[in-house]
Amino acid sequence: MISEIYIQNIRGFKALSKTRIRRLTLLVGENSTGKTTFLGAYNALAQLLYKNPNEIYNPFNKGPFDFGTFQNIVHKGEKEFLLGGSFQMKNKKKLDVEFTFGNKLSKLNNSKIDITEKMAKFKFDVVLDNNLKKEILSIKKEKNVWKIIGDSYQFEFRGDVISQKEISAWLSESVAKNLLPYHGESQSLKSYEANVSDKKQADFNRTVQTLRKMPLLEEGIKIIAFPPIHPEIERFHTSNLLENNENIQKSISKIGQKIDLFSNIRTKKSGGFYELLIKSLNGEFNIKDVGFGVSSIFPFLKKLSSSIDDEETVFLLQQPEIHLHPKAQAEMTQLLAESKSHFLIETHSDYIIKRLRICIMKEIIKPNDLQILYFEQKTNKLKIHEINVDKDGNLTNPPKNYGAFFLKESDDLLGF
Repeated sequence: MISEIYIQNIRGFKALSKTRIRRLTLLVGENSTGKTTFLGAYNALAQLLYKNPNEIYNPFNKGPFDFGTFQNIVHKGEKEFLLGGSFQMKNKKKLDVEFTFGNKLSKLNNSKIDITEKMAKFKFDVVLDNNLKKEILSIKKEKNVWKIIGDSYQFEFRGDVISQKEISAWLSESVAKNLLPYHGESQSLKSYEANVSDKKQADFNRTVQTLRKMPLLEEGIKIIAFPPIHPEIERFHTSNLLENNENIQKSISKIGQKIDLFSNIRTKKSGGFYELLIKSLNGEFNIKDVGFGVSSIFPFLKKLSSSIDDEETVFLLQQPEIHLHPKAQAEMTQLLAESKSHFLIETHSDYIIKRLRICIMKEIIKPNDLQILYFEQKTNKLKIHEINVDKDGNLTNPPKNYGAFFLKESDDLLGF
């Protein structure tokens, strides 16, 4: 999982920002302070060490996040931007990465500026000569040459030897599968290049050795991302939205009961179409007739029902509280807290924050399960404040302006 994220020169993030991520991470603050950019950056970072070869590149335009081309991403006036972070692997190994992006003309449209990876830096533990040491490795692209730079060695690959266009693609498609240039063998290098010096041979061997020891994500991070507004559900459907799966039906019904939205959900076939029926205290109705709150949250509940206890899944949620009553917001939040999945939640709801603080106070979750990130914009400078919560549910280090609006509203209401 990603335990920390690094952002620099991406939209409003000019200065380098390094921010911790925990299992339950809340993104709070006023509009246009960088919360959605942060979620989109996390989404992009999760892909960089596991590139799906069947997908079009540009991790910054993977739904529901659309950052556009290089000009739309980079901070005004800058020529490159950085995205990186710390990954905690299943085998307890840690990998620190930093990707630096530049621009290039699109082959499909010469007036369109796409992004390209200029350099990637990695830091990880390796065992060399029976000793544990911190390995630092950089991979840099310069025209038709790839430079791999270690602490005491450097090796250059010709561009025609490395077929993939981007560093992340090469790492996930080749290095992870041990398909290294020259087959990673000394004799193969000599057959491709003439007059290989002893030093070049040694640098090549060290490069191959380090690449083979680099901890890489085997299957990537499973991301499920939701926008704040979902398409409106129709009254009739050509397919069964519950997939004729009794387990999905029971799981969604159980969630609906826990957050007090409905007691049961099922599908009914009407001619060649299907109806999605919701049962509440007042009877059973088509989901179209029970209020937009239920229908708008259904896609999320369906995904949640299949992954709520998957420790490897990360949900990226944008304002999940929209169209939900405060009680449903709070109950839904506790349901997420009690699950095993990871959640990054962009929210304007104080009910979500308070319920998680209550969950800590009641020992449902631990204080280090929760991270509140407060985004603040000050005179063209964006800052992220990391707010912690103690075992009693108290905020231990809130910045001066955190919650200032709510306090002022309360004072005005009381006539102070």
